[in-house]
Amino acid sequence: MTNQQRNALTALLQSFVILLAFTFLFHVIKHFFEDKEKYSKAVSLFKKCENKISTLTFLLSVLSKVYKKKQVVCAHKYSLLNKY
Repeated sequence: MTNQQRNALTALLQSFVILLAFTFLFHVIKHFFEDKEKYSKAVSLFKKCENKISTLTFLLSVLSKVYKKKQVVCAHKYSLLNKY
């Protein structure tokens, strides 16, 4: 694994951890505000943010799958080049 690939993977994992932390935070805040009617706007805002975070998490998982497939293809090409 090259240094560039390692850096990309590290950034990907850091983004995933940050998204998980924000998801947890939004869940906690959402449950706190759900009991109070006067904070309904805050609850709807947090629900919108929660939807965006789940979308970002999905995109992040797709990116990681693409990254893994590209890594496999590059390794296969490299092994073919070493044969000849």
